[in-house]
Amino acid sequence: MFDQFTTVGGSEPQSGEKAPRSGKYDQLWQLSMADPHTGLANKLLLLDRLSQALTRRQRHGGQVFVCHIDLTNLGEINLELGYTGGNGVLCEMARRLTGILRTEDTVGRVGGSELVAVMSVSDEQAVELLTRRLQVTLDDPVIVGGRKISFVAVVGVAIARDAESAEEVLARADRATRVGSTQGRRLGS
Repeated sequence: MFDQFTTVGGSEPQSGEKAPRSGKYDQLWQLSMADPHTGLANKLLLLDRLSQALTRRQRHGGQVFVCHIDLTNLGEINLELGYTGGNGVLCEMARRLTGILRTEDTVGRVGGSELVAVMSVSDEQAVELLTRRLQVTLDDPVIVGGRKISFVAVVGVAIARDAESAEEVLARADRATRVGSTQGRRLGS
C-alpha cells in the first residue's frame, strides 16, 4: 500500500517493503504515518500492518492477535499534571510496549488514550504468553517528572477470524475494551 517504510512503533519494515528514503520525504512520511507524541504507528499504518498480518495468516497459518489498550484515567492525569504529564505516560507506555514485543509486531496509537498492539502468533500458548507480558507491563506505575503516576488500563483482545478485515478485527478489540470497562475488568495499577 505504501511505497516507503521506516521503523515505527517497534516494527521493522515488513517483507516486500522498500528501504527508507532520506531527507524531506522521510519527514513527510513520519508525519503522515506516525503519532507525533509517541512515535508509534498511527491508525492508518496500524490498519495497513494488520491487513498484512491477516494476509500472511491466510497464506502461512497461525493467528493474528490484537490488543486494544485504553488508559482510562489519562484525562485525569492531564488535568492533574498537564498535557506534558499525560504525554509522558503515553510515551512511557509506548516505550514499554515496543520493548516487550517482537520487531515484527506493531504498536500504534489510535486515539487520545488508546494504544493497539498487533501480533502474529503461532498458537494459543503464544497468545497467553504475550497477554501475561502485557499485563506485567501495565501493572507497573509510570515515573514522569520524578513523580510516580498510577494509571488504569482496560484491555480488549481479539483474535482474527477467517475472512475478517483489519477494520473488523480492530473494531472487535475496541468493543472488548468497552465491555471490559463497563464490567470493571481492568489491568494496571
